[in-house]
Amino acid sequence: NGDRVFDVVINNITVLKKFNIAVQFGVQQAVNEKFRTKAEKGQGISIRFNPIKGEAILSGIIVRKI
Repeated sequence: NGDRVFDVVINNITVLKKFNIAVQFGVQQAVNEKFRTKAEKGQGISIRFNPIKGEAILSGIIVRKI
């Protein structure tokens, strides 16, 4: 059925819980989400997609220094 539900975790902080693009925005929709985080102590930024149902897919990401 193509359901994809997942958590998005940035630097060990869950920023989206049980994220389901199809339910929230419709099927085959591009979605833009913005988050602020820090790359500290030379560790960079860690981004994880923890699947709850189906498989998480990422088509693109932009990281900007502000």
